[in-house]
Amino acid sequence: MKKWITVLASLMLLAALGGVSRAERFTSKVGGVSLWLPNDWEVDSDEEDGYMSANAPEDDSFCVLQVLDVDDLDAALEVYEDILSDEIDDFSSITEDTKGEISGMTGVSITGEGKRDDTDWSVQVKLVSTGESVLLLMIGWEKAKYFTFAPLAGKIVNSIKKLE
Repeated sequence: MKKWITVLASLMLLAALGGVSRAERFTSKVGGVSLWLPNDWEVDSDEEDGYMSANAPEDDSFCVLQVLDVDDLDAALEVYEDILSDEIDDFSSITEDTKGEISGMTGVSITGEGKRDDTDWSVQVKLVSTGESVLLLMIGWEKAKYFTFAPLAGKIVNSIKKLE
């Protein structure tokens, strides 16, 4: 019986991921990067301001990519929560900030949670220095839908590529 439940759960996860595996790459010339997003997400982009936001069809996940008006990651750490508050209320970090490499660029990873429309949300924040600009990448999903969106968030983060 346990095997059948495990097989069924695996098939459901594969089907869910297969439903979002159709891809589309978005480019931010101002930010100097491109990234992958599911092609069924609604995207709003303002290239002049270096801003892109995308929402899943049921508004249970989102992604924001924004060029920050700062010179380095230390300055980005000082301002990211103000920008984040446009998407998430009562954000709190639940892990230590992690400095390291994000797709070959210097970055800081922040994992947290907050509220959106009275619903609990998980949020991944990546501050990325491309050498020419500093970016904020924010990916959030309804906390109750962790198994659907957490792997998708990793896929989006891993898809960031610096433009040549």
